[in-house]
Amino acid sequence: MRNLILVRHGQSAHHVNGMTGGWTDLPLTDLGRAEAVATAWFLAEQASVSPQSLLSSDLARARQTAEIISAAIGLPVEPLPGLRELNNGDAAGRTTAEAADLERPRTLPALDWIPYPGAESWRMLYDRVAAVYDDLQTQGRDTCIVVSHANAMICLINRFLGLTDDATLTNLMYNLRPCSISHLRADPDGARHVLRLNDVSHLAAIGRLL
Repeated sequence: MRNLILVRHGQSAHHVNGMTGGWTDLPLTDLGRAEAVATAWFLAEQASVSPQSLLSSDLARARQTAEIISAAIGLPVEPLPGLRELNNGDAAGRTTAEAADLERPRTLPALDWIPYPGAESWRMLYDRVAAVYDDLQTQGRDTCIVVSHANAMICLINRFLGLTDDATLTNLMYNLRPCSISHLRADPDGARHVLRLNDVSHLAAIGRLL
């Protein structure tokens, strides 16, 4: 894959109402929809590459963001459950206070800690997301927009860059804001480039604090 363009979903209801994220399936807020519109306009009018595929997590906040982008760039949304956020198990659909009561004590190695009953560890998330990326590679996809979630996108970035060792996966993280754009490129010789990371400059027009 030559170009991987990652878009985090816009502001979701759980960002403002005290609910957990993860697999809690809530829609975008009004601000989140405005962020998605600004992102869609940028991808349609200003992007430096022409995408061939538009992939999305099937959770509502990502799917709604992707649908707004789809209307602007003319590509259908391909929903993939494998692009979902870290599964928070029994904490999904609960408030953050309720989730805190369910949280299990931290264990080592950190990659294998499962914070809630029925949830995923970070390693399980990485393996799930990596399998999606590897499948796209096998299909010969070239330039893809992927609309997903912060933690899943961290795993996608690390997979694209070929980072697989436990120490790196445990300690290397990225700040990815709602409707940020990150653009990764692979050269024919195998060199990997991070052209954009957590870029939210296209959101300035809607008055978002940058």
